[in-house]
Parts: sequence; C-alpha cells; structure tokens
Amino acid sequence: LVAAIEASTEPPPIPAAALDDAKTYRVEAPAPAKPKRSIEQMLGAKWLNWVGVVFLLLATGVFLQYAAMQGWINEQARVWTVVAGGAALIGLGLWGRRRKTPIFAASMTGGGVAMLYAAVFAASPSFYSLIPMTSAFALMCCVSTIGIGLSLATGYASMAILAQFGVYLTP
Repeated sequence: LVAAIEASTEPPPIPAAALDDAKTYRVEAPAPAKPKRSIEQMLGAKWLNWVGVVFLLLATGVFLQYAAMQGWINEQARVWTVVAGGAALIGLGLWGRRRKTPIFAASMTGGGVAMLYAAVFAASPSFYSLIPMTSAFALMCCVSTIGIGLSLATGYASMAILAQFGVYLTP
C-alpha cells in the first residue's frame, strides 16, 4: 500500500515535444541599492562643482571687461571668445559624460549653454548692437534648442531647467 501511495504522488512524465517548446526563464537578482550620499559628498561633489562653474562664468566676464578696458580686444572678439568658451565647456561636459562623471558633465554642459546665452545677449542690440533684434531672437531660440536637445540626450534635469529659463528670458 505504501508503494502505491508513493507511486501515485509522483508527477506524470513530461513529453519530449513539450520540453522542446518550453521557454526557459532566468531569474536575476535585484540590483543592489545605490548608497545614499552624505552631506559631505553632496557639498564636495555637487554644490562646489556648481559654484565653480558660476565663478568660471564670472571670471570670464571680469577678464573680458579688463581686456576691453586695456584695449586688447574689441566687441566682436569678446563675443566670439564667449562663444568659443561655451562650445568648449559643452564639449568638456560631453567628454565627462563619456567618462562616467555625471556631476562634472552636467555642470560643464550647463555652463557652456549659459555662456552661449551670454554671447548672444552681448551681441544683441541690448548690449553691443552687433546683430539686429530678429537675429538675436533667432540665435537665442537656437541656443534654447541646443539646451533642450542636450537635456534630452543626456537626461540631465538641470539642463532642462536652464533651457527653460533661457526660453523665458529670450527677448
């Protein structure tokens, strides 16, 4: 009687055709949770990086003002210097993204877009009058499009916020 009960509790064999059609499922372990950053890491890595970009932008402005007062460069050279600096910062930010340094990359890319906004504003009739207002508006729209495109490509929310402010501040 015990042998009959043991024989009846065994599952029926699976046909070979069913085994060929069966899909195999792989169960993966969940990804480990990201460690929470301390206030020291946030202050040292993120906040000081943004403060550094702000000081870089201010230092660029002070240098260009000093160079203008000394007669070293004219208005067109000042604007083109800011455009080149903005493009260099965007390139540096994209390089930093490839190197897997997201905080550095976001701050450099954001600083580059801010410099492009400053260059177009400096060339507009509101400042140096190098280009007409319609051209300044079109260039500001182009810089806003660059900022939005960079935020979509990189996934940086800070870039999207900067681009949104730029859209609202476009004359």
